[in-house]
Amino acid sequence: MSRSLWIVLMAAPAFALLMPSLAAGSILIAENGRKPTLKVARNGAAEVGWTNAKGARQRMLVPFKGRVLPGGEIQGKNVAKRNSRWALPFKPILRKAPNGFFYALQTWRPRPGKPAELRFSRWKGAPPRLTLNTEFNGVKESLTGGVVFRKKPVFGTSPTTAGLKLKIFLLLDCRACPPKPSGGWARMVGLQLKSSDGMFSLNVRPMLEGSDYRAQLAGPNRGRHLAPDVKTMATSARPPA
Repeated sequence: MSRSLWIVLMAAPAFALLMPSLAAGSILIAENGRKPTLKVARNGAAEVGWTNAKGARQRMLVPFKGRVLPGGEIQGKNVAKRNSRWALPFKPILRKAPNGFFYALQTWRPRPGKPAELRFSRWKGAPPRLTLNTEFNGVKESLTGGVVFRKKPVFGTSPTTAGLKLKIFLLLDCRACPPKPSGGWARMVGLQLKSSDGMFSLNVRPMLEGSDYRAQLAGPNRGRHLAPDVKTMATSARPPA
């Protein structure tokens, strides 16, 4: 673990860490959006519809290139078809368009205690591959893994559709750990992905040792490829007490 990350973890309770902004290719469409719908035009533009907290229907246009347009709609008929090629997490709606791109909507809660987010993604090929492994050396447990998308490691920054570059963070959680002894999930840390090989490692502090661990990632932006969000889990490698 880097010295800077260890200082952060020592300075505040891990379950109360402030979470950084998520750098993502996947686009935040709305908070607490219900009954989502997804349409795609022949030019690649997508229209997302949802019901807000007040019960009103809203929509947003995501062009194939450029910034999103709140209230916008596609021109022409919907050409996307239902698809089940990828087993995405977070209540996915998955479509594939004639241009070969997959389009998806996912609903999840990146930040504990905050509203659920409806997120949009668009990409070709396989979604990001996120791995998580546990190791126990007889004294302490460690988490290791990595992220690859479009055959390249994921690390550094990811640009928004407005051109802002945000740091890429991996969200790590523990289950049945001291902050959530009843068996629920607790946030451990938002770990910045800095290594050029897309790999990460973290030594688990005793106050965060759990029965299982979870890694979640808001997909990165790679040009026109707005990667979907992914997660994976691993069981603790510690021997039974």
